[in-house]
Amino acid sequence: PKDMRLASKVDLKAFNSALSILRYSYDVIIIDTNHTLSGVNMIAYENSDKILTLLSNDSYSLQNTKSFLTIVNHMKVDNVLLVMNYSHRLDLETYSNYDIKTILGRNIDYTIDRKLYLNNYNKLVIEEKVIDFDNNYSPSEFKYYQELADCMINILEEGKDEK
Repeated sequence: PKDMRLASKVDLKAFNSALSILRYSYDVIIIDTNHTLSGVNMIAYENSDKILTLLSNDSYSLQNTKSFLTIVNHMKVDNVLLVMNYSHRLDLETYSNYDIKTILGRNIDYTIDRKLYLNNYNKLVIEEKVIDFDNNYSPSEFKYYQELADCMINILEEGKDEK
C-alpha cells in the first residue's frame, strides 16, 4: 500500500504472487517483518531461503523466540538463524550461552557485539535522522559496523549455490 499504516491490510494472494515474481528478478530479497505471526509474515517465512531472527538476552525475548521457533518448526521451516543482539541494551546479559541453549534448544548462530551500541539511537530515530558513518561514528566504531556488514554478506552468500 502507498500508506505504510495500511501495511497490515496487504492482500495475501497479491503478496504471495509478488514474491513469486520477485524471486526470478532478484538474487536477494530482504523483508523486514515485525514480531507478529501475521499471514504476510507467514508467507514471507515459508518463501525464505533464510530467516534471521534477532533477539536480546532477556527473558521476554527468549520466551518469544522459543515460541517462534516452535511455530516455524511445526511449519517445517528449518532455515532460521538466530542473531543475539548484545548492542540493543548494555545492561542486558541475564543468561549464559548454556542457559540460552537450554531455553531455546539450540545455539545462537551469530552475535551483534555490544560495541555497536549507540547511545543516542532512539533520539536519532525520533528525529528521523539517518545514521551515517561520516557524522556519528569514530573510526573504531566504523570498523565494527563494517564487520557486521561483512557478516551479513557472508550469511547471504552461504548456501547461495544450493539452488
